[in-house]
Amino acid sequence: MKIRYLLVVITLFFISCGDIQDEHLSIEGITYTDIHGNVSNIDYNDWNLNEEFTSREKQLFDSLNFNKTAKAETDVNSVYYNRTPYIKFYPNPFSTTGFIQFYRPDLIYNVVVSDNKYNKLVSFRWTDKPLGCAYNFSTLNSGIYRMYYVIQDLKYNIVYQGHGDIQKE
Repeated sequence: MKIRYLLVVITLFFISCGDIQDEHLSIEGITYTDIHGNVSNIDYNDWNLNEEFTSREKQLFDSLNFNKTAKAETDVNSVYYNRTPYIKFYPNPFSTTGFIQFYRPDLIYNVVVSDNKYNKLVSFRWTDKPLGCAYNFSTLNSGIYRMYYVIQDLKYNIVYQGHGDIQKE
């Protein structure tokens, strides 16, 4: 009887271990942009502002409080501030340096680049840059990566979040 019990326990152990797998991202494609930011092919899953992150994706931003959210405020007297605070990355694909463009200097931009196993490879934060910034990705190998972004207001409330896929040649 003890042997049957032991066999059942061992079998259950192996069955439960068989379900353990590394969690991987499925990156289907990129939005192609030239060196001027002109789009030639769009991946409609990329560069949105209202994405819901999984707990694994939130862990990439370990210093942010995802419970602190708000609706983005706009300055009704300024056409510039009423623009969508979207992020554009170009060129995509890129060789070493990519430019990240946005239109809302009154927000805080948090960026993490990960591989398909959720390994954080690059992370940075910026404020007060009205056009965006160039970033040197020379530490990345050739391949496709996911760029996550969390956009906060100046009170550190999260107002937008999303991702875009980027490819290093």
